[in-house]
Amino acid sequence: MKVQFSDWPLDGTNTVIAKLLFGACTEMGYCLSQDDNDRICAMSLNTIGEFASEVMMAEGLLPEMHKGLFRDLCAWVCEKQSKLS
Repeated sequence: MKVQFSDWPLDGTNTVIAKLLFGACTEMGYCLSQDDNDRICAMSLNTIGEFASEVMMAEGLLPEMHKGLFRDLCAWVCEKQSKLS
């Protein structure tokens, strides 16, 4: 069975989410407005996929239509989250 990073748990603390949002901008190019950053930080996100979906949709991208970008963002979050926790 293939591992899907999108199903992995997300450490949903505000500090981790804020750091992931900053990194998503500087490293992945997903630079969101402060309103979007605040909204995502306030959400209860349980999985990496939920976080990646919210980031992509805030950028105007549908994860279902951009599966490669979604997988790349999920893999990036998985890697970064382990270093932030």
